[in-house]
Amino acid sequence: MTGGPKDGAPRPHPDAYDLARWGGAVSRTARTDAGGWAPDRDGVHQIALTEEQPLDILVQGLDRLDRPGRERVILVCLSGAVAGRNGEKAPFFSGARLAQILDVPLIAPSDPSLALEPTLALGWYAGHEGATDLPQVLATVIDAAARTHGARLLVAGGSGGGFAALLLARLLNARADILIWNPQTKIENYFPRFVKHYLRVAFPSRHTYDQLTSALGHETLRAALSASGVSHTVCQSSPLRRNISIIYMQNIHDLHVEKHTIPFMNELSFQRYSGNVFNENNSYIYIYFGLWGEGHVPPPQAVLVTILKWMLAGATPALVAQGLARGRENVAPVLPDYDPFAPETPLRVSVTALRRDGQVHARASVLPTPRAGVTFAFYLIRDGQREAMRWYRPEPEASFDIPEAPGRLSVRAFARDRDGATTIVSAPVADEAP
Repeated sequence: MTGGPKDGAPRPHPDAYDLARWGGAVSRTARTDAGGWAPDRDGVHQIALTEEQPLDILVQGLDRLDRPGRERVILVCLSGAVAGRNGEKAPFFSGARLAQILDVPLIAPSDPSLALEPTLALGWYAGHEGATDLPQVLATVIDAAARTHGARLLVAGGSGGGFAALLLARLLNARADILIWNPQTKIENYFPRFVKHYLRVAFPSRHTYDQLTSALGHETLRAALSASGVSHTVCQSSPLRRNISIIYMQNIHDLHVEKHTIPFMNELSFQRYSGNVFNENNSYIYIYFGLWGEGHVPPPQAVLVTILKWMLAGATPALVAQGLARGRENVAPVLPDYDPFAPETPLRVSVTALRRDGQVHARASVLPTPRAGVTFAFYLIRDGQREAMRWYRPEPEASFDIPEAPGRLSVRAFARDRDGATTIVSAPVADEAP
């Protein structure tokens, strides 16, 4: 492995890191011995990244490996952003509840960068000064655990954890089935303030606040990430190894489609497999475009559990993809065929307004559907004058109290796409049919 400890590497911040809250004894392994890591007990394990900074890994449920009549499988969960830390300290471990539901052992690494500063929310497991090869170290220890226990891996992660899972997909030697949702695929394409915050914290000798304050462009951030030596993109044209499969879940109403999913698809040869599932021709990568809400919304936990149960039971990637394409077990509602590469056409909007239970209920409909990034505002109009307003939100409906003063009521709806283009339509308020 390369990228070993360096002088001046950042160290855990006392306001950002507190291992004591996890209690119990801690097993420590030298970085040079990572390839022989053999977790033999539950609890927190540490791999020394630098002299003062460890990679913390939570291990739970090892006794679940020996259930009779079952394949030996380990769940590996990778964390996304820790939104609103509110004084919470690293390490942060994900997946305990999921592993309990699936009745499998858990390996949950905490991103060591989150221990460096109390407000840092996301580090993508990309590494920091002294440990720019963190993804390789992580793959080495996970491979060692799989080898020691003779287990197949289920790897799960969303958003920034999905990025880390895609990094591991190129590095793991063990057989691994990977489930990700709404992942970033290029760190530089994420919101600049988060990327700049990560660079300042993880690489303090390279990037200062003043240097990065004006670095707003994606190309500038890409250059800064490259100069730091971290792996900042998973958009690669080379096919996966045959020991890896990926089920990639992407919410249609998420700006990640444009910024992350399409760049990923452009590097490989994807074609429609069935419905809203696309397959990469030379590997076991299946991308499903689903609809779970407006914005960066993950699939419901019940959906993720069902898919992981399929994978746990040994379903091939193609069978999982078929289950998604056909809406099996209500995991994937039937949607109109979606083409992520199709240019967006102007919005066509209609609005209905009904008088019911002392209120006016307005609802806008947009074609083509589904459509990402559209927000809606509504006016209640009485005799040509605005009476009330609901400002722009993702929800395409609004309710207003009926004014006490008599008059002719109508509703004006505004639909604004993610480029700022606005369509305005109006409709009179009608009485709801009995």
